Amino acid sequence: MTSHTYRLLAGSTALAAALMTLGAAPAQAQDKRFYIGGDLGLSTLDFNTRRLGNFNPNAGIRTSVDDRDMSYGVFAGYRAERNFGVEFGYNRFGKTKVTISDGINAASSAVKSDGVFVAGLYHLPLPANFTLVGKLGVSNSKSTFNLFPFGQDNRSKVNPLYGVGLGYKLGDSLSLRAEYNRIPNFADNDRDLSNAKLGVIFGF
Repeated sequence: MTSHTYRLLAGSTALAAALMTLGAAPAQAQDKRFYIGGDLGLSTLDFNTRRLGNFNPNAGIRTSVDDRDMSYGVFAGYRAERNFGVEFGYNRFGKTKVTISDGINAASSAVKSDGVFVAGLYHLPLPANFTLVGKLGVSNSKSTFNLFPFGQDNRSKVNPLYGVGLGYKLGDSLSLRAEYNRIPNFADNDRDLSNAKLGVIFGF
């Protein structure tokens, strides 16, 4: 992960801390039914390294995996009632790369991914303006594989999506939500994608 990504994540964390310090939210401010938001985080594409090893039984062949990149997204949602809601949005998961080399020749596969999702949410209010959030839905994701030196391959796939988050209400219309989402069998059957992120939500 690049120093630029570290700076972006550190900046988003500092912003969240500042907002929580400044946001002396009124206790139990009423939830807005509609909301929009954006998030910034880190995605990880879990390569099946054991399978990669099966293709490279010789000790002199090395496999290098860069499986993390910055992610960002936008979303919108509707709270049907205090506990239940629905949310949809778009995520850009960034780029990951695996390289196989024998010290002389090398082959690599770089994957760029994004997707849209729709999910049902369950909100469990907690003390001190916190809310525990559960998410369950589906993701329609598109991945572009650059298989050097063999060319390019585009794939699209619908997968289940699940996640858990912790929200903090700053005021009547502004809140933060940290969450962890996972998409199993993402792109193909050898990779699961996980996404940890921090979002800002505006209700209306």
